[in-house]
Amino acid sequence: MNGIERCIDDEIPFEIPENWCWCRLGTITSVLGGKRIPAGRKLIKDNTGHIYIRVSDMKDGWVSTEDLQYVPTDIYPSISKYIIKKEDVFITVAGTIGRIGKIPRELDGANLTENADRLVFTIINQDWLIKELQSPLIQAQIAEATTKVGQPKLAIARIEKLLIALPPLKEQHRIVAAYNSLLPYIEQL
Repeated sequence: MNGIERCIDDEIPFEIPENWCWCRLGTITSVLGGKRIPAGRKLIKDNTGHIYIRVSDMKDGWVSTEDLQYVPTDIYPSISKYIIKKEDVFITVAGTIGRIGKIPRELDGANLTENADRLVFTIINQDWLIKELQSPLIQAQIAEATTKVGQPKLAIARIEKLLIALPPLKEQHRIVAAYNSLLPYIEQL
């Protein structure tokens, strides 16, 4: 985050396996914001080739493509850098706060609303990270970190400080495989 190492021992909520570690989300991901369209302008329904993903499109774990809106071509250059890729994970930070998920392939490179951030990472299993961030432990931290004055908001600096129990990559893959194999049984309950 700022290059200063800080002890988190007094914040650790429970013991984890020896080969896991506790860390801040900002040490394993980059948290990047989205961008609003310029004041006085509106999104349009006509396909300009510049999809804009809104919080209303973001669901738990996924993005709906049913009611996509587009950035008008003349204002696209001013927000063209604020995109999200299919390898990233989104987190909503205003309106509905703490919704987590992935971007479908057909929305790879779409513009991202200012009311969501993208988590960029390299050596982490995307599905594991989504499940970890959706866990009650992390959702409680998100609720605690959300500002309550005016419109509730979750700032990037607060997302970076979320405390994560990080298993080794192979263990992340095993956790996701176990979850996916149990999911049909869980859904029957």
